[in-house]
Amino acid sequence: MKALRFLSRPAAGLPRAVLILSAGFFFVFMGASAFQQFLIPYLTDKGVTSAFQASTVLAVVYISFLVWRAVVAYTLYYLGEYWSTVLGAATYSLFAIGAFVLDRYELLLIAAGLWGWGAAAMWISSTTQLLDATADTHYGRASGLLYTATTGGQAIGVLFLGALMSVVNVEVGPPVAAGITAVGVATFLLLPYQHTRRVKPRLAPIFRVLTEPRTGLAALFLFLSSLAFGLILGSFSQIIGGGQGLGVLALITAGYWVVRIFGSYAGGFIADWLGREQVLIISFGVAGFGLLMPTFVGGAISMSIAALAMGLLNSTVPVATNAMIGDLTTFSNRHLAIASLFVWRDLGVGIAILTGAAIISLIGSEQLIFGIFSVAFLIAAGFAYWLKDQPIVKMT
Repeated sequence: MKALRFLSRPAAGLPRAVLILSAGFFFVFMGASAFQQFLIPYLTDKGVTSAFQASTVLAVVYISFLVWRAVVAYTLYYLGEYWSTVLGAATYSLFAIGAFVLDRYELLLIAAGLWGWGAAAMWISSTTQLLDATADTHYGRASGLLYTATTGGQAIGVLFLGALMSVVNVEVGPPVAAGITAVGVATFLLLPYQHTRRVKPRLAPIFRVLTEPRTGLAALFLFLSSLAFGLILGSFSQIIGGGQGLGVLALITAGYWVVRIFGSYAGGFIADWLGREQVLIISFGVAGFGLLMPTFVGGAISMSIAALAMGLLNSTVPVATNAMIGDLTTFSNRHLAIASLFVWRDLGVGIAILTGAAIISLIGSEQLIFGIFSVAFLIAAGFAYWLKDQPIVKMT
């Protein structure tokens, strides 16, 4: 009964800005971000890159994203939240257009680096606006709505683009993806203009958050959970897309995106109700056991089960961690904590993409990839269990 009363409360504290942000993210991720799922086989089939080079292009997006996360507080300081969100989202469309028109590997790497800045600017500015506009008792719900819109858009985009490129022509994928993302950019223009005076950015405070047990483990959780996303974009795309086609790739990974749609919002409610640590324990435990399937048993069914487990992990951990950031920060230093902690999420995606591609290229073992990450997720579940008894102390 307690659970039903909690879930039936009106979603107070979710103002117009949160709804606009969620709508904008839906279209941004339905377009160019969904196209990431097909980037490696697309560039390989186009003849611009080898499979490993294509993996490197995608990894550079997240590695540059990592670098920009650490210093984007400087551009946020001068551009403000509004223009950081709008211009950052525009780089998603620009990269999709670049993938369509560019025929040189070096230029694709530059485009990937630019997208990294845009992604960092959009995520940090929008997440900051979301937490500022939301009551502290509803951080989980607001974050859940944003991530549900994000993953919902990406799930629909993966299925739509996969079908479109299979039935029509692979070449139509990038321009269509860029057009869909442009709708999201236009949606962000409806946000209330905001340029809040915040703590002047300095690198030292950005990394200081890692010295506390809770914030340090939050960084670790984001890093390890992002390995799952890197697996979906990298190893899954290379193993399935290269051998069975983009349509099969979309179907096998569909469970990942569908679970992310429902998992984010449900995870936000559970994080507010039972606690952030409970969400983390369950998610990492399920992901660890889920990856044991393709470790020991090959085939489409085991890969589909693993994709479902990865979807649960990636839908709930960012939401629970975002709520933790709200618990631990104040209005003035929140953007610095977000920048610092989410650096580690981007690092994990890049490492997973490159590690998977390197193991497949050098060793030729798919099972080894999944086994390594399975162990890492189970260890993370243990850390989350330990964190339950640790005190919550506000950052200064």
